Amino acid sequence: MQPSRIFLALMCGVYALALLMVFLLPLAAWASYSLAILLCVSGIYYLRRDVMLTLPASCIALRLVEDKIILYLRDGNEVSGQVLAGSVVTPLLSVLNVRSPGESRSRSVLIFADSLARERFRELRVYLKWRT
Repeated sequence: MQPSRIFLALMCGVYALALLMVFLLPLAAWASYSLAILLCVSGIYYLRRDVMLTLPASCIALRLVEDKIILYLRDGNEVSGQVLAGSVVTPLLSVLNVRSPGESRSRSVLIFADSLARERFRELRVYLKWRT
């Protein structure tokens, strides 16, 4: 997988709107600045983890094996689990909700059409359409 320009544009737009809304709210200056700092920290973290794929916990590759999926992380770890029924498949975006055995929380991976080669993205969509 590679970083998605579509995802980058969406994330930057959403965080810019959120920052604008913080400063339009009738809050004390210290509260506005505190919220703005929190938004910036959150934005940088998620941009690095999910969009630019530079953090150790970033999913940089995946493999579909029969009834499970294996996520390969930047730090070299592998996470295997089941694709949950709540996963979403569209022509531009696939959202994979994956739960590992023994884990109570699931992990969501967003894969935009420009994150994979066209044929690989089509294969992923077909697999997910018929498996979930």
